[in-house]
Order: sequence, then structure tokens, then C-alpha cells
Amino acid sequence: DQPWARKPGENEILLDPELGRVRVGAAIAGTITANVCYGKMDVIGGGEVPLTSLPSFKDFTRLGETSLIAQVTALTDAGEPVHLLAERSLTVPAEGTITVKEGESFQVSADAGAWPLFKTGGGLKIFAEKGASIEISGIQLCGGPLTIAGAPALVVIRDTTFVPGLELSEKGRPLFSGVAGLRLLCPGANVVMERCISSPIEAGEYVTLTLSDCIVDAGATHSKAIFCNTPERDGFLFACHNSTVIGQVHVGQFQEASDCGPEDMGLLGYPTSNSIVFAVPGQNGIAAIDAAQRQFGCIRHSALPASSRTCRTYRCGQSTRLIFKSRNYLDADYLWIDPLRRPADQNVAEGAETAGVFHRLRPAARTANIFEASSDFLRLGYRSGPIF
Repeated sequence: DQPWARKPGENEILLDPELGRVRVGAAIAGTITANVCYGKMDVIGGGEVPLTSLPSFKDFTRLGETSLIAQVTALTDAGEPVHLLAERSLTVPAEGTITVKEGESFQVSADAGAWPLFKTGGGLKIFAEKGASIEISGIQLCGGPLTIAGAPALVVIRDTTFVPGLELSEKGRPLFSGVAGLRLLCPGANVVMERCISSPIEAGEYVTLTLSDCIVDAGATHSKAIFCNTPERDGFLFACHNSTVIGQVHVGQFQEASDCGPEDMGLLGYPTSNSIVFAVPGQNGIAAIDAAQRQFGCIRHSALPASSRTCRTYRCGQSTRLIFKSRNYLDADYLWIDPLRRPADQNVAEGAETAGVFHRLRPAARTANIFEASSDFLRLGYRSGPIF
């Protein structure tokens, strides 16, 4: 309904791709037919959309407005499975610890089409006894970190957002930049994160952490994004696939391909590939990426800081010249690489595909296909240009 002051000439057609408007000159007659294609973004971090990874709701208990700890305790005492379904946001005061018994499972999932926010009073702690499993899907968490302790066998976190900076200002800036939003103090655990957004991740020794289609944002390139809580970093295995990390990465070693095959992780590719780490070295001389054990693992088709101490790399480029359209979590183009200012070393994967969390969208190939189709269709004297 906005007025369009521009008027076409008699033989001109004006298109407004942003608002979807068209004006035709007076001398042009006939019917206008439009074929419209929409590019769908990946659902990263959850949202008010149906999530394909959600489990069956048959044995789930809907979360009420009472205390989360009290509801978990009641289910545990009754011998019922602790499988919780959240459809609304709630406040979780710092009132204790959720305990998962040996061999049992703890699951909390968003309802279909819901995106509940758990606002914690200083953090939420889950203690898992030996052999227990934890699964979290479609949740937002802010106000404090999620701490997972004990000895769980498996932790799976999908479509979940740990708000960068724990909380945001009205303009979307992190209030506590560089503070860990996820603490994995569970030696021997296998932790898998898929389609998540997170503030920094702190891990203990002998934790295996795998990221797929994730964003980890420390808020600053000189802050630690993924790190171990001991200087030796013994047994801290790490891999990321199709992910973007803002901040330093300090791990024990990068995983070998045989350590997390597709049958175990659901990842179709090498353990560390098609990812971006955007960071600078720390003041203490530690590299932006530092692996304590560098004779194991391989990083492929990724963009890495120039000052990195990693395992061997294959067809990797530098990430220092990448230009993001926005680094504000509230913006729609959050961590989207600016296509109009693409340096030569940005396309580091085979086939000139762009690395990072939006790798599956093939932005470089899509742009090239649009230009090629436009040039072929408008070859009779018309001109076209990029629109972003």
C-alpha cells in the first residue's frame, strides 16, 4: 500500500522485488504472468515451526506452570519417564538440580510450532548418573548457563538456542559477552549438537563434542568460544560440520573420521569440514585455534584464522577477511556472509561453495544460477543486476 512515485515510460516495465510490485507502461498490452521462487532458510536454533527431529509425544508429560524441579521430582518418584513437553515459556529459579538416575533418560522438547523460553535465575543444572541420557529439543534458554554434570553416556541437543551473552540488550547486544552458556562437566560423555545457536561452550576433560549446522558466538573474536576447563585438555575431542564459530577454539584434539561415523552421528561427511572459525589470537600468545594433540584428525574445506595450531588441513582458506552482513543475534541476516563483498579466499570448499552454518544453502551457487538464468532470459537488449 506504500505509494510508488516512480512512473514507467510507455514501453517500460518496473519491478520492485522487495515489496513485490510491478508497473507496466501504457504502450505494453497483454497478460502478466509471474513465476516466483522463494529461498527457505535453514531452521537454526529452533523457532515457531514444526521441527522434524521431535520424538513421539505419546509418553510425554506437558510442563505446567509449577516448579520445573518439582515436576521432574514427582515423575521420578512415581517411576514415570521424565519426558517433558513444553508449549509455553517459564521462569526457572535457581532452586536445585535435576537428577537423572542411572540408565534412565531425561527429555525436554518444545511442542510442535512452539518455541518456549526458559529464563533461569542464574542457570540450570542437570546431574546424570552413569549411563543416563539427556535430550533437549527446540528450547530457548537465557539468564544463566546450562550445566550438565555427572556421567551421562549421551547428550543430544537439537534446534535449541542458548542466547549469546546469556541475555541481550534492547538492541540485541550480549550483556555478558564471553561467558559460557553451556557447561559440559561430564567426563566420558558423547555430546551432539545439531542446528543450535549457543554462547561459549565450556567442556571438561574426556568429553567428545560434535557440532552440526551450529553457531557458537562468543561475542568477540578474542574471546574463547569453545574451550576446556583444564590447561591440559586431556581427552577433549571436538569436531564441527557446517558450523560457524565466532571466537577462539581450544581443544584437546580434533576427531578422526573413524571416531564419529555417519551411523553414529548422522553426519554425512568428515568430522570437521565446511566450517568457519572467525577469531584472533589471545594476548597470552595462544593461537586462535589451538589443539593440544595435533598429530590426529583432519580439517577439510573450512575457513580458519591464519594463526592456528591445528591438525593437518585439506583445501582450507583463511577466515580473517570474511565480512558478515550482521553479527547481531536479532538481525535476520545474522552471520550471513555479505555476497557483495566476497573476498577471493571465502569460497574454500570444493565447487566454490561457501563454508559455515549456511553451507547447505549453497549461496554462491544459487547466486551464480540466478545471474545465468537472468542473462539467458534478458539477452535481447535488457539488462539485469544483483539484488540483495
